[in-house]
Amino acid sequence: MKYPAYKYFYLFIDLIVLLVSFIFAEATSNYYLNGAFTYKNPVSLIYYSISSLIFIFIFWHYNLYKLNYFLTKLKQLHFLLKSLAVGQLSILILIFITKLPFVPDYRRSFVLFFLTIAILLFVLFRIYILPFLFKSYLSKNLLLRRTLIIGCGPSAKLVVEKLTLDETIGIQIIGFVGDKEPIGEKIFRDFKLLGTLDDIHKIISDYKINEVIIAIDNANEEKIIELIENLNNFEVIIKVSSETLSVLNNLLSVEKYQTIPVIDLTTKVNPLFMSFFKDIVDFLLAILFLILLSPLFLIIAVIIKLDSPGPIILRQVRVGKNGKLFNFYKFRTMNVLTDDEKRKQMMINFIKGEVKSDSSNIVKIIDESRVTRVGKFLRKTSLDELPQLVNVLKREMSLVGPRPCLPYEYENYTEWQKRRHKVLPGCTGIWQVYGRGKVNFRDSVILDIFYVNNMSPWLDFQIVLKTIPVMLFAKGV
Repeated sequence: MKYPAYKYFYLFIDLIVLLVSFIFAEATSNYYLNGAFTYKNPVSLIYYSISSLIFIFIFWHYNLYKLNYFLTKLKQLHFLLKSLAVGQLSILILIFITKLPFVPDYRRSFVLFFLTIAILLFVLFRIYILPFLFKSYLSKNLLLRRTLIIGCGPSAKLVVEKLTLDETIGIQIIGFVGDKEPIGEKIFRDFKLLGTLDDIHKIISDYKINEVIIAIDNANEEKIIELIENLNNFEVIIKVSSETLSVLNNLLSVEKYQTIPVIDLTTKVNPLFMSFFKDIVDFLLAILFLILLSPLFLIIAVIIKLDSPGPIILRQVRVGKNGKLFNFYKFRTMNVLTDDEKRKQMMINFIKGEVKSDSSNIVKIIDESRVTRVGKFLRKTSLDELPQLVNVLKREMSLVGPRPCLPYEYENYTEWQKRRHKVLPGCTGIWQVYGRGKVNFRDSVILDIFYVNNMSPWLDFQIVLKTIPVMLFAKGV
């Protein structure tokens, strides 16, 4: 997985310190119980390792591996204590509910008590000692990132100005890449233009570049996305600082260098591995959900049939991975209509950004008069999407991914918008949990492309978790 070295470093240190904290807690409880400061139960290391990994996942969820979090005391303290509270609750569940045999009953309260002390020491270490080491030594030596700036305009110069004001974040600016200025010309202060985009491979190799920041003024989506796809062929971290992708800054918690939001669009996981992983997880979970939810399927089917005439399951032709067509299933939520040219034209206008009314702020074009009484509830709770589990079993869809579109919609996409179909479409996705009902069509595509570039087991897990409250609290549209 391609992440900046400082994230791996912090994660590794956290894992070691957490394991030591657990062992220290048990050894200390042994001292108070038996008078000997010893650690005699190596089997419990399995439990401690699982617990430490739970903490790591929680830390990642609360952004504690982002520079603007772990280098600030108050922000880091807030989210660290929040993470530790959630982690402690997880440990309580593990100990008292699972009744693990290698944690004796009489010792549990002692372990938890001394674990709390150990965790407090961990907080002090992470808040004061680790940031000091990072700022004073690691960011200037072991974790220094040789950084290339793509762009020569005001945005690129602002990025360089901000980054050169702070040497503690581990960035060494090497130079600029542009298209118009002469090679060797000073673009900002002593930083020069090293070449054009055609020379990018040679520049990355010759100057041993670790990270690239794209900061091109007035760049369209097509240019930025093509550039990102090209850079993902190299072993570099790709960050973007651009108003073109501002929807990501607004809806997601992105990393910041100084005060500048930088969006990570590096392909994190090998696509072949990710495809293999998703196939296995999708198959197992789809079977499990279909078995567990079969009574709910039956109830919904009966209610739909009683509520309005028409089929229970709506079958549509949709566009899947790489433009391949497939039959898409969902519970019917609207009255049957033989011709829907009005909706079709509205959607085409919406895709092209020609919707002028307030409806430009929503992602779905819906004729509310056609939605049935039961359909309103099914849409709000996303229960109408459940039959897509069959599509998942048929490997036409995944549990997580961009939403599949209709063929006429796909025909009206621009080339950069079609890139959302590079992967299997999903039953839920990043748009459903972060941008549902909040963004226009263009921004929904940007969210999907962000997902395609950042696909990982961890991101899928986060999206699935965030989908649950969307369904439970009926936040659908």
